[in-house]
Amino acid sequence: MLKPINKLSNLFKKRSRNIRHLLSWEEYWINGFDGLKFAFRRYYHKRQNETRHNPEGKVISAGYPVVNDYEKGLISIVILSKDKYNLIRPCIESIENYCEGYNIEIIIGDTGSQDKNVLSYYRKIIRKYNNIRIVQLGRYSFSRNYNDLIWTHVAGEYIVLLNNDTIAKPGWLDALITPLYDKRIGIVGGKLLNLDGTIQHAGIEYNKDGNGYHIFRNEPAEHPAANVASLVPGVTFACVAMRHDVYDRFQLCEDFIEEAQDTDFCMRLRTEGFLILYEPKAELYHVECSSRDWRKGERDRILLREKWGNKIKEFSEARIQRVVFDGNAYRDAIVIIRDDGVGDLLMLIPSFRKLKEMYPSRKFVLFTLARNIAMMEGFNIFNEFYPIPDGKKYSPLPVPMHMTNVYNLIDMEMNFNVPCGEAKEDNKVHRHIAFTRKFGLDAEYPFIPMPEYPKAKKRVQSILHEMGVPGNVRFVTFNMMGTILSYTYFGS
Repeated sequence: MLKPINKLSNLFKKRSRNIRHLLSWEEYWINGFDGLKFAFRRYYHKRQNETRHNPEGKVISAGYPVVNDYEKGLISIVILSKDKYNLIRPCIESIENYCEGYNIEIIIGDTGSQDKNVLSYYRKIIRKYNNIRIVQLGRYSFSRNYNDLIWTHVAGEYIVLLNNDTIAKPGWLDALITPLYDKRIGIVGGKLLNLDGTIQHAGIEYNKDGNGYHIFRNEPAEHPAANVASLVPGVTFACVAMRHDVYDRFQLCEDFIEEAQDTDFCMRLRTEGFLILYEPKAELYHVECSSRDWRKGERDRILLREKWGNKIKEFSEARIQRVVFDGNAYRDAIVIIRDDGVGDLLMLIPSFRKLKEMYPSRKFVLFTLARNIAMMEGFNIFNEFYPIPDGKKYSPLPVPMHMTNVYNLIDMEMNFNVPCGEAKEDNKVHRHIAFTRKFGLDAEYPFIPMPEYPKAKKRVQSILHEMGVPGNVRFVTFNMMGTILSYTYFGS
């Protein structure tokens, strides 16, 4: 195979390692000039969103693309492969046969194929299909390869990670993608079958020794318990689907080389409140371990235990690890999203309490900064809490949308001077007037004496102590704009 163009590679060597993959003869040879142009454009388009400016004009890091530059409705199917003509050919043909009218692109990350049959097949499918691109990668590393591919080459709103030793069945893609319209779901895994039609994977659970295993393995595909959409501790990444923004937020941990990166990813999703869904209608055949040596994964399995040992123990000791998925669990729930500090949330307590009094039987859910959660629990208003990443308020969040009242207050700030156009009406008035308008309440605020909420008061005092405020000081928080609109008394 031809080497990367040395001169250009050296020119950009201080950039991401991805750029060296783009500047290769293989990219041009397989995908043509248009493919090379696309790779450059995608690379720089994503990276121009890595930073943004705060209101003072200072450049700050976003940590992930803050602008959703994904192509609406496009599904990107991403596959790592090397040689193995007998695997990649049926895999690609099954995808093209059963894409079910969806707008898809197939990105094959090749980690060094030498097989002439495979290289010839690549050229053939590029000519036959207009939705396939081949990307030449370096040495195989599951996590790094996928991160590079998705960050640099993938355009779709939805991402499907697929092993090259899988064969899709009718209905697989629709079953994977449809659940992702519910933003509570972070990832969807399918039912994987052995070639004899028995079950290989129907979700990952943990035995009493803390070892992960595929439940219902070798049971008939029609096994009743394996044919119910369920929330599970984890799913294998031999076939999974997720929204692109969710992948960008979490990405695969590159500390894991051969395996366990899927389990780690699922653990991190769960920690942030996302659900892991096993969907039995998404059926594929999987020739497990056809493309790697499972014995190489021992180091990764040890690392997984070191990182998630306590959580794994919690699962292994649980009486029930999988729960039937209820799409209506948040019917009529009231969801509030607000990322502000302690004082701002305390000002909102009167309106939160009024809203709770109006709808006492509804489930109340609050998305806020993690440091606020312990304090807000003390008011006994909200049933559930989910953290917003500090400094990343536009992160994808597991917000229930189906038949739910969602009040997104993220962008409601007093702002009279905007760079261009006019400020939003809600941002021209005091923020708490705007909040009560959103909630459909009057603007009167009663006293909220903190002694009635000892748990919340203790947390507030703890936060103030961290700020250097003496613990025995009485104080009142004011929110003023010409006149006092609201206040909260912090007495003893």
